[in-house]
Amino acid sequence: MYRKKHGGGLMQVALTIPERLEQDIARFAERGISPEYPARLRATAMAFKTVILERGLELGRRASATKGMEAEMSLGYASMRNLNTLLRPTLERSPDLLAQWEM
Repeated sequence: MYRKKHGGGLMQVALTIPERLEQDIARFAERGISPEYPARLRATAMAFKTVILERGLELGRRASATKGMEAEMSLGYASMRNLNTLLRPTLERSPDLLAQWEM
């Protein structure tokens, strides 16, 4: 029996149990397990698999979005440094404007 808390391993076990149950469904049915149980368990395992895959895709999208945002922010900061380099000599002639620029 699978004991670790890992989604992929749990999913694999959940997908193999219905196959084993279907092989001896008559014997399990005698002990009170519903004949529909393997199909329900398989459907649940497939739903679990879908959730795991969707979660992985979502994490990938979030990581990509974060990297994209970091790249855009770097470009923005570089633009601000360039703008500061260009404007500072002019603004230093007017202390009021320089004070506003540095806020």
